[in-house]
Amino acid sequence: YCLPSRVITESGGSLQVHTASMAAESKGPSRELQAFIEREQQLAQVQQMIATLTEVCFEKCISSPGSYLSSRETSCIENCAKRFVDTTQFVLQRAQHKADSSSSTF
Repeated sequence: YCLPSRVITESGGSLQVHTASMAAESKGPSRELQAFIEREQQLAQVQQMIATLTEVCFEKCISSPGSYLSSRETSCIENCAKRFVDTTQFVLQRAQHKADSSSSTF
């Protein structure tokens, strides 16, 4: 196996060992790790949105839980989910537009 290259320095009377892997770690996470973290954050956001959608639409549309949904409840849930998704997309697009316009003013 291959040992990482080491550099030994003296600082304040003590010796410190620096390896190539330490230097890489100090630069921050790798691209692969950053991509993984970003995907996991996006997944968590989607899961949170689904949980919120479920809670909001259930509270609004289901008057008394039973073994099946009435046609009114089904229609209400479909409309509620569509409005929730449309509103979320609108808010995200608006926020992105504001971020883009404020970053271009600098």
